[in-house]
Amino acid sequence: AVNDTLTVTAGINNGWNYTSNLTNGSKTGEFNATWTPNKIVSLSLTGYYGKDDELYDGQELSLIDFVGTYNVTSALTLVLNTDFKQTSGNGFSGIDGTTHTNGYAGYVNYSFNDRWRVSIRGEYLDYLGYGHVSEGTLTAAYSPAKNFEIRGEVRYDAAQQGADIFLRSLTGSPDTLGGYTAPTFANNNLEFALQGVYHFSLPPASN
Repeated sequence: AVNDTLTVTAGINNGWNYTSNLTNGSKTGEFNATWTPNKIVSLSLTGYYGKDDELYDGQELSLIDFVGTYNVTSALTLVLNTDFKQTSGNGFSGIDGTTHTNGYAGYVNYSFNDRWRVSIRGEYLDYLGYGHVSEGTLTAAYSPAKNFEIRGEVRYDAAQQGADIFLRSLTGSPDTLGGYTAPTFANNNLEFALQGVYHFSLPPASN
């Protein structure tokens, strides 16, 4: 904590997207600065740099993540999240140069009272090899008790025309040649989810 409004974090992680070093000693460095000048605004900027030698030897990656939170009122919160990723020497589809993947997300959270709240999220991803992918999610949450919340959620994903990346069905019935029909994919996907979340806190550690 630099002062009452600014916090910085620095760290080193094993590999990139891994919980341990598998066959190499490459590390990923991270740095974060979070500025909270008051209870209304919070700005957070995080950067990562490292290698992913597990997939492609010598692949270098960097990621910049920004999260901005604005508490309009005690009930209404707006959140903006952007990500910019750069990959060099990734070997994807024979590409050895530098590629970029950018993502943007916006959130609107509103609490009607202590028990009911609703959230709306929209995301846009410019994804290497598939063009753009977008999604929208609506979440309604109810807290029957202080530490327990029930969430109902509906989400719709859509990729650009011709980018069939969402699994529609697994291997089908046998064909006339004795094999099986291949899985089918689509450029959109609709999901429903029901979640139960229990919040708890651990007792402080004893000396």
